Amino acid sequence: MKQKNILKRIHYVSLIVFVGFMFYLNPIDQDQPMDKIGSAGIKDTSFIPHEKSAEKSLKQHRSPASVPTKRLRPQLAGREIIGPYHSGMELKFINSPNQKWKEIYTKRYINTIGTNLSKNLKVEHKKSLIKVHFDQGRYLEHIVVSNVDEKGNPFSFEALIDSETGTMVRSWNKTRYEFNRSPKIDTRGNAVR
Repeated sequence: MKQKNILKRIHYVSLIVFVGFMFYLNPIDQDQPMDKIGSAGIKDTSFIPHEKSAEKSLKQHRSPASVPTKRLRPQLAGREIIGPYHSGMELKFINSPNQKWKEIYTKRYINTIGTNLSKNLKVEHKKSLIKVHFDQGRYLEHIVVSNVDEKGNPFSFEALIDSETGTMVRSWNKTRYEFNRSPKIDTRGNAVR
């Protein structure tokens, strides 16, 4: 007997929830004439033309969020300009481009690391830049340097190189290897090597 009462209550509650949900999805518009409302009190939507096609046309004009828009930087003499620059600005250059900047940098780098590590050295030119700082321009080259260290681990980094002197102005994205073993802990909680 109790089981039948429980089933009846569940049936009535689910019916009330369903009807309430239907009214929530399609509320009756008070400004709507009565002949547009169906017999069950639910709005008749057959007179609304192409509601789904309007949604599709809106979705077709949107660009996907995952595609980044590329910000175009100003260029001067085929080089990308970084720093505060506007088209009417007159720049005073503190250096001049040198065609042999790559050879100069490579020689300096080999002198720094030693000739035994220069076997796998690769210097890849990415792009040419002009860095603007207080109305002064400086010709720079963006490069990626790849090599192998003493232990045989490959590493690389990116750098900005002065176009005239071949000296490194800035470097970043260096590969770091941290193969240190975690310390062992004795019974007292002290680290033991």
